[in-house]
Amino acid sequence: MKLLLVEDDEENIQMIEGLLPSLISPMEIRTARTRDEAITQIDAGFFDLVILDLKIPPTSGSEPLEEHGLAVNGHISQNAPGTMVIFYTAYATIDLATSLVRGTQSQRVFGTSKRPLRDLVRKENARDLFEGLLVEIAAELTELEGVELDCGLSGLALTASEERILRIAAKRKGCTRLVLKTLSGGLSDSKIAICRGTEEGNLRLNGVVRLGRVESIEKEVQAYSDQITPYLRIGAFAHLIDSLTAGAGPTGLAIYGVAENSQTLYSYFQANAESALTVLDAVKACEASWFSGAITRRIRLGDLRREFIGDYALESAAPGIGTRFATAESNEIEMPRCPQHRDLHGSNIMVDPDGHPVLIDFAQADFGPTCLDPVTLELSFVFHPGGKALCGEWPSPDAAQVWDDCDSYVSTAPSTELAEFVKSCREWAVEVAGGYNPVLAVAYSLALKSLKYPDTDNDKLIAIAESAIRRLGF
Repeated sequence: MKLLLVEDDEENIQMIEGLLPSLISPMEIRTARTRDEAITQIDAGFFDLVILDLKIPPTSGSEPLEEHGLAVNGHISQNAPGTMVIFYTAYATIDLATSLVRGTQSQRVFGTSKRPLRDLVRKENARDLFEGLLVEIAAELTELEGVELDCGLSGLALTASEERILRIAAKRKGCTRLVLKTLSGGLSDSKIAICRGTEEGNLRLNGVVRLGRVESIEKEVQAYSDQITPYLRIGAFAHLIDSLTAGAGPTGLAIYGVAENSQTLYSYFQANAESALTVLDAVKACEASWFSGAITRRIRLGDLRREFIGDYALESAAPGIGTRFATAESNEIEMPRCPQHRDLHGSNIMVDPDGHPVLIDFAQADFGPTCLDPVTLELSFVFHPGGKALCGEWPSPDAAQVWDDCDSYVSTAPSTELAEFVKSCREWAVEVAGGYNPVLAVAYSLALKSLKYPDTDNDKLIAIAESAIRRLGF
């Protein structure tokens, strides 16, 4: 167990540091005597548990006050919200501590017993805490460490908190072994992998797991509830098997069920290029119910672009580019909107062995331009690592300059199948947008958004943006 003790009383510190290692092994205790030391420790590492005295000084030699313990608790809630905190308090702070734990829901924080993320122990009952609750938690953590994680040849690099949340998820599903295979690298900070959980060889779990910060996972689960299940038909999207936000500090996860031996659209395209258009038609059918309630509003091109990348981020990514397009961005266009996935690259489409696709990863799902998903999917072959692996250096800067002329653009594609796929994405975009101008405006915005990612060809992206502006007549 790795424990952070936030306490300024030396007698208590010596008692705890002397007793706990005799009860629990292995036991690593980090001690913070002030608010600032505690915050530094929390930012620097991952802790299984925090024991927090609310009445602590802000810095060495300062007066201990409850507000400083509250600040530490607030920092944990903001930066490591899945961390269990036990308020270790004397009589003077008991009312405040009680108010902090009141209403806290119990969860299977470490995969087994239900516990609240915020709990309270009086200092006079310290031995009950150490010999009871902490010993029980240590036993649960030992069980979790018995879950085998196998990252295979993919070399998925996991942090301590990511390993923890995966083991908790496996434990909840009765798995003793979890095999992970990373999907093609994306452009966000989250990690996505195919996971297969077994118990003595028996399959208990098969799905796609997304690891991310707790707030990102909570947003994704909310979007799944708001934009996915009410609108899309069963079979169009991967079912959310589980989501976890407790027990692993800053890290949470969402797991979606998929058929065995499913692969990303990029991998499927590589092996079955001749069937890619059939899969694309099925993807269109997956999203069909989103478009019936589209609402059209006029919007300045610059405001549309800012939905994808703000002025400061754009200037940081490509100095001077905002000024270059300022006149064009002052123009207005009509833009129909409806629910969209908003991140529909090929790694967020899983295809089963029979060629049936389902959508995954709904962290960004929300209202957006009706053509956003088809344009995103097309352009992912330019700027997403999985798409670039298929396309090589295509399109060249010269080809990117004629992006707006689809026939000329795809004439230099490395394969007929890819040319047909890109053209079909473009036709889908125009169909759901009700014209070409919204497609051009969205492509412009996405091209500039992609400038902020590393390892992208800025010249190509700017060429696509210029092509769209030129066709719009701005």
